[in-house]
Amino acid sequence: MFYIYFFINKEIILYNKLIEREWIDKFLSSGYVDTFIMFNDKTEQYNWWSYRTRAKDRNVEGRLDYFFVNEEFKSNVVDSYILFDVRGSDHYLIGLDIGI
Repeated sequence: MFYIYFFINKEIILYNKLIEREWIDKFLSSGYVDTFIMFNDKTEQYNWWSYRTRAKDRNVEGRLDYFFVNEEFKSNVVDSYILFDVRGSDHYLIGLDIGI
C-alpha cells in the first residue's frame, strides 16, 4: 500500500485520502515505480510544507511531488532527488537525472 506520510515533531501521522491512494496504488501496480524511492532509503525526506498552516514552523512535512517511470524505462534513471537549496513556493523542486 502506498501512502503519504507527514511528520509532526517526528511523530508519524498517516495521510490517506482513499480515492487518491487507490488511484496511486493501481498506477504503481500497473508497472510504474517511484524514482525517488529507487535511490533514497531515508523515509524522512520531504518536499512540501503548507504556508497556510505555517507547517514549516510546526515541523509538519510531506512529500507530494513525484517522478514515476515504467519498468522498461527504469534502467535509464540515473538519480532522483529533492533540491533543498531551491525554493520558490511551498514545495521544494524535485530532480530526475536520466541517461539515454
